[in-house]
Amino acid sequence: MKKNIRNRLISLLLLLLAVNQIHGQVKFNVASSIDGVFTIDRIFQFSLVNLNPKESVEGYVSIKIRELGGQPISEYKSIPFKLKPIEPAFGSNIDWLKAVEYSSTKNSSQIKDLGTLSFGNYSICYTFIGNKSQSGVFCTEVNVKPQLPPQLLSPLHTSVISYTNPLLTWIPPTPDLNLNYQYSIRLVELSDNQTCVQALQQNIPIVQERNFEGTSLQVTDIKGLNLEYGKNYCWQVGAYYKNNLLANTEMWQFRVDNTKTPVSVIDDEQPFYFVKENLDSDNLRVKKVLKLAFDNHFNSSILKYSIYCDDDKERISLEEPTINLKAGINQISLDCKTMKNLKPNRSYVIEIFDENNTKYYCRFTYEKK
Repeated sequence: MKKNIRNRLISLLLLLLAVNQIHGQVKFNVASSIDGVFTIDRIFQFSLVNLNPKESVEGYVSIKIRELGGQPISEYKSIPFKLKPIEPAFGSNIDWLKAVEYSSTKNSSQIKDLGTLSFGNYSICYTFIGNKSQSGVFCTEVNVKPQLPPQLLSPLHTSVISYTNPLLTWIPPTPDLNLNYQYSIRLVELSDNQTCVQALQQNIPIVQERNFEGTSLQVTDIKGLNLEYGKNYCWQVGAYYKNNLLANTEMWQFRVDNTKTPVSVIDDEQPFYFVKENLDSDNLRVKKVLKLAFDNHFNSSILKYSIYCDDDKERISLEEPTINLKAGINQISLDCKTMKNLKPNRSYVIEIFDENNTKYYCRFTYEKK
């Protein structure tokens, strides 16, 4: 019985050899495509098999990365090992030489320091080199997409908050490379007639933290610090990997004041507001366009939404109550002209549903010009 199974496996492997036109007696199988994002650990997610049913083969694996049609970047070599007949070996279980050969290009420095590649097209070639000759090769092309910097979430830009211990939140660089990012954060008081750029460069920081993980920081966690009523503040976050700065966020400002309802101004020059699963006290002043952001974690294809008056719950008639989505973060612009019967200076709530029926909210006040 075992002999018959072995013979069938041998026949199957020989058939694969003929169909795939494999050169040599070793076949590589790369676990998954690494298009879009790239981290160095992903190149070791492969297997190889000796298609010779009778003899083991000894040798080592070489992985070469180069710019597509351009300069070499790096080469990784395994310690020599014996590949038994038919039995697969996995890249994650192979011992690799610590010494890696790097070229002198910018991409070589980035892959050495960060383990990532910048936006562009690359080729990766896997080769098994036996004692006597090259026994197998597999090459693939990789398209690395640009990575967006981290983005601030709350407090909103230009918002007025009524508490002195805000939770500062942001999202990591996207697409997510599953790296252990560290963050720096700087928060300063904004003086009259200053821009955020000037304030962050010139003023003594109230909050200045570095090398911490996570995407939020409670102000009171820093030596019991509280901000002060009647003052304006600016803040910015930087994302780091292995002590190398990847990118900074935009610079946002907010005001702490207990004399008015928290309100944020959103106009053509302001960023998009991330909708939330809980309806909070944020209230956007909207003149022409309601600008929303939605993080499409679950790759929904559409959103449905409705709008009602905050006071009497009266529903607003909408021309097109659906939004087409793409993967990742979506920026959504809703023209107030498509929202019939909006009344000036009244507060409304937009209620958004994804395909899992999860609800998201945003409150806004319509200020007709």
